[in-house]
Amino acid sequence: MINKPTTIYKDFDLGFTKNPNTKDVARRVDVQAVKQSLKSLLFTNYYEKPFKPNYGSPIRGLLFQPIDLVTGTTLATEIKRCIQNFEKRVIVEDVEVHPEVDQNAFRVKIFFRVRGIKNLQELGLVLERVR
Repeated sequence: MINKPTTIYKDFDLGFTKNPNTKDVARRVDVQAVKQSLKSLLFTNYYEKPFKPNYGSPIRGLLFQPIDLVTGTTLATEIKRCIQNFEKRVIVEDVEVHPEVDQNAFRVKIFFRVRGIKNLQELGLVLERVR
């Protein structure tokens, strides 16, 4: 019996790093590919994707609101909604948002499961406004 490869999801690396063996663009596989996709989804504004005006999230706009628990709760709700609507490979378990007033940012932890992979995964982000 031949074992099939266990790679479920794959994508190219958005950092465009070079694979040292093939000299081609490196790949992201499984959980790393999904995490990269989540970051890309969350930082996409509405109307950025052609012909899909509702794709994306309002996260960038929320970063210009006061750095407090109310905005943090809204961010957590929007992150969950965005992932549930547009990333079918992921089951969101929890989203934690902690305001960091001194750094003018939010520290976010997304706990999720990737369909086909048993372990609970964590994606940590620091959300801060630019300009």
